[in-house]
Amino acid sequence: HSIQTEQHSIQTEQHRTMMMAIGLPFSLSLSLSLCLSLAVSLSRCLSLSLSLSLAVSLSLSLSLSLCSYVLLELVETERDYVRDLGVVVGGYMTRMKEEGVPDDMKGKDKIIFGNIHQIYDWHRDFFMGELEKCLEDPDRLGPLFVKHERRLHMYVVYCQNKPKSELIVSEYIDTYFEDLKQRLGHRLQITDLLIKPVQRIMKYQLLLKDFLKFSKRAGLDSVELEKGVEIMCIVPKRCNDMMNVGRLQGFDGKIVAQGRLLLQDTFMVSDPEEGVGRMRERRVFLFEQVVIFSEPLDKKRGFSMPGFLYKKSIKVSCLGLKDSVDGDPCKFVLTSRVTNSSIESFVLHSSHLGVRQVWTLQISQILESQRNFLNALTSPTEYQRNHVGASDGPCLPSGGAPSVGSVMPSLAPVGALQGVHLSGPLGGSGPLAVGSPLVGGAPQGGAGSSRRPSRIPQPSRLPQPLRHPHNPGATDSDGPNKMSGRLRLSQYYRGSVCLCVCVC
Repeated sequence: HSIQTEQHSIQTEQHRTMMMAIGLPFSLSLSLSLCLSLAVSLSRCLSLSLSLSLAVSLSLSLSLSLCSYVLLELVETERDYVRDLGVVVGGYMTRMKEEGVPDDMKGKDKIIFGNIHQIYDWHRDFFMGELEKCLEDPDRLGPLFVKHERRLHMYVVYCQNKPKSELIVSEYIDTYFEDLKQRLGHRLQITDLLIKPVQRIMKYQLLLKDFLKFSKRAGLDSVELEKGVEIMCIVPKRCNDMMNVGRLQGFDGKIVAQGRLLLQDTFMVSDPEEGVGRMRERRVFLFEQVVIFSEPLDKKRGFSMPGFLYKKSIKVSCLGLKDSVDGDPCKFVLTSRVTNSSIESFVLHSSHLGVRQVWTLQISQILESQRNFLNALTSPTEYQRNHVGASDGPCLPSGGAPSVGSVMPSLAPVGALQGVHLSGPLGGSGPLAVGSPLVGGAPQGGAGSSRRPSRIPQPSRLPQPLRHPHNPGATDSDGPNKMSGRLRLSQYYRGSVCLCVCVC
């Protein structure tokens, strides 16, 4: 009997330790531990079927309790978050506006806070109240995040500005901001407050994943919740991407003009100017219009903020890919056509095979879509014969290949294409004129000049980052390719001048 009593005490302590380890309060963990201990004792006296039924019942009850606990934590931390943002807006921002800022800081104060006021207003006036309603109706939680995906994009904007904000704050943290903190009577530094939005957008992901896990264990419907979790995995990734892009130094030109960031990772890269055998660590960014190689920096080397120093770049219009190097599955080569018709080669060595596969697949899709569009532009009849069916309805590219509209980078503006000579039905051998009937001017010849809808793909969509689809058969919700209607240059040629050079 004493041995059984000791074993029972050990099991009770183990259950209590487990509950405390996952973050439950002591009172709730104690009650759940007693329930589990009672189940163990009763299972020795009841039949097997009754024991299993009791175990299932207790498991469901535990999962529901954990769902409630996660939801309560989500709401309580939201209230704390709104209160912290109020300290920034009502404290620092208000006082700086009333008293003014030092002369050398004028014009920088807006960069310091970014769009934090907008974030604060939305959470205080709307989102916090919607989360509180989820306490009474937990089924509202998943659709809430799905519905407001576009609104949560303001966190991406905030994170894009964050590196510039950090740089300015670091110059005044021990002088102006320390004095202001003392006068306001605040406990936290301004840097601790400005990082709150970044921490919060990451916290949503973790809490939603926990809520989804316990909801599935409780047997609850979780379709909408899974969509919410997927969104809250995408938004923080975009935020992290934009913070890294914001720390890129030394790049000539506007980074926002290079399109959306598709991929980024750290590779060992051989520089053509230093010899193929010498590899250096590089942070590589793949944008819609350019590939950028940068050198990672840190404070130990004398830089005020960690970041990336621009080294080289390859325009996507001049980009080439070699998928195999020396039989090494982790290596691939990016080539660049330079002005004197020579080719530069950059050997990239990834940390593992999966990284290389993702990069080569994404780049291959971009290059393939470029070739398809160039073929459609120079030989539209042949392109229609090879890629379009015989029906008059809307057409899609055959063979399951990625559609031109879904992955094609932006093309040249209409002004850049005037004077380009094309062969075939788009105007014979003469220059393509903006006022021609094919381009969207008034049809000549009255009613008898009605035309069939154009089958040439219109690349109005930008390339999308690779994503693991949960429904491979579904079409992209961002919109199908717009194949019908007269060919309008204002829609057809947008973006980069680079492909026009290839046409010439």
